[in-house]
Amino acid sequence: MEISYNLTEDDYISFNLYHMNNSKTGIRALRIQRFLLPVFIIALSYFMTLILDTSLSAMLVTSLLFSIVWIIFYPKYFTRTIAKNVKKMLKEGDNKGILGDQHMSIKEDGIVVTTKFGETKVSWEGLKTLKEDDNNFYLYVGAMNAYLIPKRQIAVSNELRTYINSKIEYN
Repeated sequence: MEISYNLTEDDYISFNLYHMNNSKTGIRALRIQRFLLPVFIIALSYFMTLILDTSLSAMLVTSLLFSIVWIIFYPKYFTRTIAKNVKKMLKEGDNKGILGDQHMSIKEDGIVVTTKFGETKVSWEGLKTLKEDDNNFYLYVGAMNAYLIPKRQIAVSNELRTYINSKIEYN
């Protein structure tokens, strides 16, 4: 099977967001950052009432309101921050071959991905898992590395999914 596609910055950002939202580390980081600051703010407001001799109810209401807003809106901020940082990293250094035209040959012994900058070969034993979201397939070769295949550019999504899963499960 031969697949040609073009990877965009948005595809790469989608992969990073997918990975952060589906990895144990990413989920844990979001939870800690989402809930730790409100706990700290509520505790701080309590201690501030003791030090400044102010109304406990006013301080707690203010800190609770802040905490509720933080808990509700922090996931969107987290997502925007990841997307912004991925864009910055793509602009740093030499990232030839990550974005742009890609050609994947799916063979009996593995896959070969070719760009205008080079070629990589991976045997089926080197492929860990196939994950997907609504827009892309992610063919993982490691805990954080995957080949991205945009669904919008291929007509054989079901065939591709079935074939790759059979090869990965077999090995």
